[in-house]
Amino acid sequence: MFAFALRNLLSRPLRSTLATLGLAVAVAGMVGLFSVADGLDRMVDDAFGRIPGLVVVQRGAPIPLFSRLPAAWEREIAAIPGVRTVNAEVWARVNEIDGKRIAAPPRFFFGTDVVTRSRLRRAVYRDALVSGRFLTPADRGTNHCVVSRSIADEFGKGIGGTLVCNGHPLEIVGIYHTGSLLLDVAIIADITTVRRITLFSPAHVSCFY
Repeated sequence: MFAFALRNLLSRPLRSTLATLGLAVAVAGMVGLFSVADGLDRMVDDAFGRIPGLVVVQRGAPIPLFSRLPAAWEREIAAIPGVRTVNAEVWARVNEIDGKRIAAPPRFFFGTDVVTRSRLRRAVYRDALVSGRFLTPADRGTNHCVVSRSIADEFGKGIGGTLVCNGHPLEIVGIYHTGSLLLDVAIIADITTVRRITLFSPAHVSCFY
């Protein structure tokens, strides 16, 4: 049987070579896919490993962007024993910055209740500041924002500069850098400001942190 198979391979060298190449490409592709998947897993683990505490999102939502929860739940969550601070968050896509349509890499509005945010002992974006300052309760309702260094560099902006996002001017007061592709995508502003820009319902939030 082995001898017959060997003669068959040798009698058709071109077909045998093509078959071998096809098999090699398939194996290499599978190895590559597994490597990419492993890299993505490590990236996600690294990103979320930097965020202490718990995030409450809608059941089945993979990330806060696709989650909607009643804003009234904040009081109920705050009443749970052991909960120290509850911070409401609103997430939405940024469609345009300074007249440039945003496709890839994506950019996101991150609206946070600046009052409760200031009570957090640790906060990944605040702890990653490289320039300027983070938002404080005094920024409530203003157009002040904190952006990632990659966004600031892309549009040539610094502290005091203005980004026009979805037609609304936002003044940069802080710049952060985490080094994570999953975290360095945000334009952070007061939750009421982001609601106004994105028409996000006051009755809902994306998540609670």
